[in-house]
Order: sequence, then structure tokens, then C-alpha cells
Amino acid sequence: MTNYNRYYNHELYDKVHNYLSSKENKPSTPSHVSFLGFQYFDLPPAPKHKYDEVHPRIFLGDGVVAQDKDQLTSMGITHLVNCCEGTKFNQVNTNQAYYDDINIKYHGIQAQDVASFRICDHFEAAVHFIDDALKEETSKLYIHCQMGVSRSAAIVIAYLMAKKGMDLMHAVKHVRHRREIFPNSGFLKQLCDLNKNIYGE
Repeated sequence: MTNYNRYYNHELYDKVHNYLSSKENKPSTPSHVSFLGFQYFDLPPAPKHKYDEVHPRIFLGDGVVAQDKDQLTSMGITHLVNCCEGTKFNQVNTNQAYYDDINIKYHGIQAQDVASFRICDHFEAAVHFIDDALKEETSKLYIHCQMGVSRSAAIVIAYLMAKKGMDLMHAVKHVRHRREIFPNSGFLKQLCDLNKNIYGE
């Protein structure tokens, strides 16, 4: 996917981006910040909940819950994907050792929520981890980044595309109906490229 920024499907990208940006998919409260009457940047809708079940046994959420072992235990979580592993700003510093005492299997991705980050390089390993986990009938996954909006949403969407027969638009709608998500523009372009690789369009 070296040249995804150049060769992604612009029409598909616009369709997905417009869907996520549309007023009907935003909360009723204003999501923009204004200065002297001028809007200078627009924010994606904030999630109403710390986590949501976006697909059977897949919970998409924030980094606070990811560090709350009692909460994870009460939810019955058996596997966890940290899509923002690390000690930098906007990351969550956990690893396998952090969860050993509650028997949670861990997969980490040191992703930054910037358009230039190649999250596509992590699709295959993450999808494999999620797919293997769900083969166990009693397993439950918690997939997170800091807010459960961009990095982790991109990984969940990639899984649904690769393993559940959903094209990109279907996968985005499937997750968005259950949680307020908005992968950044670079991630959406890489998901467009994944859509082409899987579905030829």
C-alpha cells in the first residue's frame, strides 16, 4: 500500500467521508469550534459511551476502560487489542504483562492518530488475532485507542471487511450505527485501498 494516498478510490473515499460527516450522523449538539463568528475546524462526534458492542463479542472503546481491570473482568473480556500502545501523547501504555493477572490475551499496535501513519501495515496481524479469538465461543474482545473513534475503529472495520464479507461502506455503517466513529482521512484512504484489494473496487 505504498502509494495509497495517490491511488485510492476518490469516489469511495468521498462517499464514506461524507457519510461520516453528515449532520444526520452527528449528535444534536454543535461539534465545531468558532472564533469571532468563523468556524476554523470541525470535530468528529464524541462517543456517547466509553465503549459499545459494535459486532457480536467485539467491544470498541476508550483507553480508560482498557486500563480498568475490574471493568474488563466484569465485561467478560478475554482478548484485548490496544491500537495506541506507547508512552507518547495520545497513547496508552499497556502490554501483555499488564493483563497477565486477569488472563487477557493482548495484541498491541503502536499507532499514531495522524493521516500519514500506515495503519494498513497492521491490518493483517490484527485481523488474524481477532479472528482467532472469536473462534473461541466464550471469548470477548475489547478493541481500543484513546477515544475509540479513529485508530481502533479502522482496525475493526478492516476485520469486518476481511472476515465478514462487508465492503468498506457496509462496514463503516455497521460500526457507525453502534458507535460514533471517524477514522482520520489517511486511515480512510488505506481502508479504500483494502476495499480494492478485497473486492476489486
